[in-house]
Amino acid sequence: MPRKAKVRSNSSRKETRIDDSLRAGRSPEQFAQQAGIGRTTIYLLPDDAKPLHVRIGERLVIVEHPRDWLQRMRERGGVVTKRTKPETVAEATA
Repeated sequence: MPRKAKVRSNSSRKETRIDDSLRAGRSPEQFAQQAGIGRTTIYLLPDDAKPLHVRIGERLVIVEHPRDWLQRMRERGGVVTKRTKPETVAEATA
């Protein structure tokens, strides 16, 4: 039986870059970088302060835009993580 020839074309491997402002989901690393926080800070936030997200298997996909999350945190008056000292938040919001 004859083997089928494999045809490789670079044109079929075009990468399409999506503008971050149009992206529907972000990895924790992308979100942290765009929000100006550390990646581990996302995991240390209390549940009601975490950015809106979904879990797909083991992967965490953040669906809230960093700008919207920062606005929500500002309206809340800051947030205390497991590592943050409460007086630090009080000084930052005063």
